[in-house]
Amino acid sequence: TNYLQENLKSLNIDGRWVLYGLMSGGAIPSDEPAFLARLLAKRILLLPSTLRSRSAEYKEEILSRLEADPVGFPAIRSGDITVVVDKTFAMEEVLAAHRYMNQNENTGKILLAVTS
Repeated sequence: TNYLQENLKSLNIDGRWVLYGLMSGGAIPSDEPAFLARLLAKRILLLPSTLRSRSAEYKEEILSRLEADPVGFPAIRSGDITVVVDKTFAMEEVLAAHRYMNQNENTGKILLAVTS
Protein backbone atom coordinates (compact mmCIF):
# COMPACT_ATOMS: atom_id res chain seq x y z
CA THR A 1 0.00 0.00 0.00
CA ASN A 2 1.20 3.50 -0.80
CA TYR A 3 0.79 5.73 2.25
CA LEU A 4 2.32 8.81 0.63
CA GLN A 5 -0.99 10.64 0.18
CA GLU A 6 -2.32 9.68 3.63
CA ASN A 7 0.90 10.74 5.36
CA LEU A 8 0.94 14.09 3.57
CA LYS A 9 -2.76 14.68 4.32
CA SER A 10 -2.22 13.98 8.02
CA LEU A 11 0.35 16.78 8.37
CA ASN A 12 -0.58 20.31 9.36
CA ILE A 13 1.09 23.36 7.89
CA ASP A 14 4.69 23.53 9.17
CA GLY A 15 4.47 19.83 10.12
CA ARG A 16 7.42 17.47 10.50
CA TRP A 17 7.66 14.20 8.63
CA VAL A 18 10.33 11.81 9.94
CA LEU A 19 11.01 9.14 7.35
CA TYR A 20 12.76 5.97 8.57
CA GLY A 21 13.35 3.59 5.69
CA LEU A 22 11.57 2.87 2.44
CA MET A 23 9.56 -0.34 2.42
CA SER A 24 8.15 0.31 -1.07
CA GLY A 25 11.31 1.66 -2.65
CA GLY A 26 12.46 5.22 -3.16
CA ALA A 27 10.44 6.25 -6.22
CA ILE A 28 7.52 8.65 -5.98
CA PRO A 29 4.51 6.93 -7.60
CA SER A 30 3.47 8.24 -11.00
CA ASP A 31 0.06 9.25 -9.59
CA GLU A 32 1.83 11.75 -7.27
CA PRO A 33 3.53 14.17 -9.70
CA ALA A 34 2.77 17.16 -7.46
CA PHE A 35 4.28 15.63 -4.31
CA LEU A 36 7.06 18.21 -3.91
CA ALA A 37 4.65 21.07 -4.64
CA ARG A 38 2.35 19.78 -1.89
CA LEU A 39 5.30 19.59 0.53
CA LEU A 40 6.19 23.19 -0.30
CA ALA A 41 2.61 24.42 -0.01
CA LYS A 42 2.33 23.06 3.53
CA ARG A 43 5.94 24.03 4.42
CA ILE A 44 6.60 20.45 5.55
CA LEU A 45 9.95 19.66 7.14
CA LEU A 46 11.00 16.26 5.75
CA LEU A 47 13.59 14.50 7.92
CA PRO A 48 14.84 11.32 6.24
CA SER A 49 17.00 8.96 8.26
CA THR A 50 17.89 5.35 8.85
CA LEU A 51 19.15 3.57 11.93
CA ARG A 52 20.81 0.71 10.04
CA SER A 53 24.01 2.62 9.26
CA ARG A 54 24.15 4.40 12.64
CA SER A 55 26.61 3.42 15.34
CA ALA A 56 25.66 1.53 18.49
CA GLU A 57 26.47 4.68 20.46
CA TYR A 58 23.97 6.72 18.43
CA LYS A 59 21.26 4.10 18.99
CA GLU A 60 22.06 4.02 22.73
CA GLU A 61 21.70 7.82 22.84
CA ILE A 62 18.24 7.61 21.26
CA LEU A 63 17.21 4.99 23.81
CA SER A 64 18.56 7.10 26.70
CA ARG A 65 16.58 10.11 25.49
CA LEU A 66 13.42 8.02 25.19
CA GLU A 67 13.91 6.70 28.73
CA ALA A 68 14.43 10.24 30.06
CA ASP A 69 11.48 11.74 28.17
CA PRO A 70 8.44 12.11 30.45
CA VAL A 71 6.20 10.97 27.60
CA GLY A 72 8.53 8.29 26.15
CA PHE A 73 8.76 5.11 28.20
CA PRO A 74 5.90 5.93 30.59
CA ALA A 75 3.55 6.09 27.60
CA ILE A 76 4.87 2.77 26.34
CA ARG A 77 4.60 1.14 29.78
CA SER A 78 1.05 2.42 30.27
CA GLY A 79 -0.05 1.20 26.85
CA ASP A 80 -0.76 4.69 25.49
CA ILE A 81 1.85 3.98 22.79
CA THR A 82 1.81 0.46 21.38
CA VAL A 83 3.60 -1.44 18.68
CA VAL A 84 1.23 -2.91 16.13
CA VAL A 85 2.21 -6.49 15.29
CA ASP A 86 0.73 -7.74 12.04
CA LYS A 87 2.03 -11.31 12.10
CA THR A 88 4.52 -13.52 13.94
CA PHE A 89 6.45 -16.33 12.26
CA ALA A 90 8.58 -19.07 13.79
CA MET A 91 12.26 -18.78 12.91
CA GLU A 92 11.89 -21.91 10.78
CA GLU A 93 9.39 -19.95 8.65
CA VAL A 94 11.84 -17.17 7.78
CA LEU A 95 11.33 -17.64 4.02
CA ALA A 96 7.55 -17.39 4.38
CA ALA A 97 8.02 -14.29 6.53
CA HIS A 98 10.22 -12.72 3.88
CA ARG A 99 7.68 -13.51 1.14
CA TYR A 100 4.95 -11.98 3.32
CA MET A 101 7.05 -8.84 3.85
CA ASN A 102 7.68 -8.52 0.11
CA GLN A 103 3.92 -8.39 -0.51
CA ASN A 104 3.97 -5.08 1.40
CA GLU A 105 0.42 -5.54 2.66
CA ASN A 106 1.14 -5.72 6.37
CA THR A 107 -0.28 -3.11 8.73
CA GLY A 108 2.25 -3.54 11.49
CA LYS A 109 5.49 -5.25 12.40
CA ILE A 110 6.35 -8.70 11.14
CA LEU A 111 8.13 -10.67 13.86
CA LEU A 112 10.32 -13.75 13.88
CA ALA A 113 9.97 -15.76 17.08
CA VAL A 114 13.33 -16.98 18.35
CA THR A 115 13.31 -19.85 20.80
CA SER A 116 16.31 -21.50 22.37
